[in-house]
Amino acid sequence: MPKSDDTLDISDLIDQPLPGPSLTEDTASMPVVDRCGEEDGSDSEEMHFKSNCEKCKAAQQSSEYEKVTPSKTSKWSFLVKLEGEGTYECSATGLVFEVSEEAQVCYSVLSWSDSFKFLPVSWRPAGSIWNVEVVNKDSSVLKFIHFPHSLCLAEPEHELSFSVLHVKDRHADIEPMVDFTASHVKWRVFSLCKVGPITKSQRVPHHGAVLVYKEQGHQEQFCFHVFLASNNKSEIKAINKQLLSSGKKFINIYNSADCTLEVKGYQLTSKPEGEVRPRRLEFRAGAAARKGFFEVIFENSICKFS
Repeated sequence: MPKSDDTLDISDLIDQPLPGPSLTEDTASMPVVDRCGEEDGSDSEEMHFKSNCEKCKAAQQSSEYEKVTPSKTSKWSFLVKLEGEGTYECSATGLVFEVSEEAQVCYSVLSWSDSFKFLPVSWRPAGSIWNVEVVNKDSSVLKFIHFPHSLCLAEPEHELSFSVLHVKDRHADIEPMVDFTASHVKWRVFSLCKVGPITKSQRVPHHGAVLVYKEQGHQEQFCFHVFLASNNKSEIKAINKQLLSSGKKFINIYNSADCTLEVKGYQLTSKPEGEVRPRRLEFRAGAAARKGFFEVIFENSICKFS
């Protein structure tokens, strides 16, 4: 949806019936505020949207890590059993764990809105932030964690820099990475708590996600909220949290991960033309408190949705 001229066009959304292609009929008919609160342990819901960046796929080396499927302990939390020494990749989240012996690892997606205050001005989130624990063993059995990042490194700049934010109680450290690839940042585990990849590289674009929600309850018009986010689970969780706290009901009608987003302003257009507020929205990775969005309003007589 984002174009090279920094304009977004939502024409496709109003030219076809809803729900969007990423949803089933059941999930499309359920308010997102209700779906966010569900903790049924189901593994059927996607945790994130797969990026289709062909350049980054070509730059990635095929991993020989053993794929493991975790069990869900809640909507945003997982538990995985690792059978012995080795390197394992979580099929649901993309996290990679290197362990020295058999271990059970529990991990949860957190929102950057709670940890953003610990970041110095020059640093920005480069992926999701996690709470990671080793169950009934010392954390030293977990040697390394590889965090998925959201930066598009198809054409990396020379000054590219990653680190890891490690939040412990009310204190946070910025710790060095071991290495990084087109998809992951590798970190040596010293202790465990809240951890996530960060970067100083402001000019590198992010793999982006465009999320569109339709507000329920309007009789005379259609109202949509359009969010621009880095394609990572913490930003998506922050958006869900923001919608939950709004006191309104929304349905998620469209998700797309087929774009890259740079740190700059974007405009939104539509056919037929609707009322768009604001006219220009600045994209920033992460959110200190509240994520900005486009509000788009169409009169009921103009558009027909199912």
